[in-house]
Amino acid sequence: MPKSIIYLCPAENVPTGGIKVIYRHAEIVAKFLPHEIICNVWHPQDLNFRCTWFDHNVTFKQDSLLDPATDFVVIPEIAVAFFAKKLFSCGIRYAIFVQNAYQIHHRDSSSTDEDIEIGYRKAELILSISDNTTQFIQMAYPFCADKIFRVYYSIDMEKFNCSSTKEKLITYMPRKNAYHAQILLHLLRNSLPKPWKVGPIDNLSETGVANILSKSRIFLSFSLLEGLAIPPLEASLCGNFVIGYTGEGCKEYWSEPNFSEVYSGDFLTFARKVLDRINFIDANDSTSMLNPLNDRLRIIFSRENEEKHLRQVFDRITATLR
Repeated sequence: MPKSIIYLCPAENVPTGGIKVIYRHAEIVAKFLPHEIICNVWHPQDLNFRCTWFDHNVTFKQDSLLDPATDFVVIPEIAVAFFAKKLFSCGIRYAIFVQNAYQIHHRDSSSTDEDIEIGYRKAELILSISDNTTQFIQMAYPFCADKIFRVYYSIDMEKFNCSSTKEKLITYMPRKNAYHAQILLHLLRNSLPKPWKVGPIDNLSETGVANILSKSRIFLSFSLLEGLAIPPLEASLCGNFVIGYTGEGCKEYWSEPNFSEVYSGDFLTFARKVLDRINFIDANDSTSMLNPLNDRLRIIFSRENEEKHLRQVFDRITATLR
């Protein structure tokens, strides 16, 4: 029987970066594993579920059977309270993949905080998506410090790049903190100079998002609490000046001149920064000034860097599976 690394994943077919990262990691891990070990994505809530809003080439676990002798499971932080206790009670080895540290307390009424803590104690490895996430885990669960490993995601640089046909367009994602977006847009509605306009990015495929970001010049970030949000990074790589909330986790890439931070709820500052940037763009060719930081970001969030860090983690796991 083949041995397996299994990425447990929610069955949600909406454009959320976390699920895309799980699929991408599973694709990469599958390519460098020894031939006797396979890597699957597992949707236990719906075994027939498949994400369709982005292209992928993953294989899926088709049943809900797990074997302590052959299987190693990677569970997301939101599933620890429910799944971890089931896994270790059956002798199944597992790691936890934390993409949003602000969700590590997530549980339903049938679980307790102790269930989560035991889940972290019993985990063999903790995968962390950002520096902020690592610090958060270390503070919440100091006993995990020596088993936390930093991993990265990658951006498809062929899709997310700067177009030569930029428009006077401001973009944002309504699903992110929609109430704050409504307040800011209402504040700006009588101040935007013509022909500037605001366009939402909502319920689009990955390609559709890239197409709009490549045309826009300013991206508004309403990230509330994030491990390492993908949309502001994609927007910057598409030549957008990004204004707004860092979600805390994004502070590690949120640097001038590509990004401008606004404290959550400071709508007047937010609006003024948008109008100041419009004036600057109208007076200057501002896209090229974003290139130096974007060049560095393309290295950090490259497929090569993503694979390098995943190898460091899964070489440890596969050594115990073979």
